[in-house]
Amino acid sequence: KSKIKERDFHICQTPNCMNTENLHIHHIDYDKKNNSLDNLTTLCNSCHGKTNGKNNRIYWIKYYQEVLTIYL
Repeated sequence: KSKIKERDFHICQTPNCMNTENLHIHHIDYDKKNNSLDNLTTLCNSCHGKTNGKNNRIYWIKYYQEVLTIYL
């Protein structure tokens, strides 16, 4: 967790959020066993909450995969 937060400068990686408090590590593909660096991103509590639920998983997977490629 600390490596990912350091990589992401302790800032939520959702564009235009920039929150630095209550940070979580999000598994982009929702597979808790997939801890590869390109599957993990830092999100604040609010943004992480938006990814919960099964209705929009495909949207969020594509969204954060794209965000990760832009910022890394």
